[in-house]
Amino acid sequence: MTESLFSIAYISRSYIVADALGGRQEIQRILDASQRNNRRDGVTGALLFTRSYFTQVLEGPIDAVEETFERVQLDRRHVDVRTIFHRPIVDRAFGEWRMAFAGLHDDDIVGDVVGVFRNVGGLATRPDGDPIVTLMQELVCKHEALNAPAQAA
Repeated sequence: MTESLFSIAYISRSYIVADALGGRQEIQRILDASQRNNRRDGVTGALLFTRSYFTQVLEGPIDAVEETFERVQLDRRHVDVRTIFHRPIVDRAFGEWRMAFAGLHDDDIVGDVVGVFRNVGGLATRPDGDPIVTLMQELVCKHEALNAPAQAA
């Protein structure tokens, strides 16, 4: 019997200064720790970081997802954590990534999500939460394409 899957998505305000080199280093530390912990715990997901906000989708076994989310809520690098959804899922949306990433200085990506942060109430009231998952998938793919090493012809 397979273990049932669960997903949580949230938005929070960031205390990280995005324009400084330290901001990039701090985000990399978050990603490194997330990927290590998520591999251990069977969690997958995606993290979006703009100049002022985090958005994250976590998915996996319910206990592991809730423990990860508890660590997030206690993390001093961000405040005002607002849950978008908290629900069982059938399939992982980010199964290929221990913690995918989009954002930081990708101005196109930041522009794409400004409306999401302004309208979080509308997303939070939708029971399916699909708009945020779809947006996160698109942004992760866009980030990876923008940041892929150039291939020789």
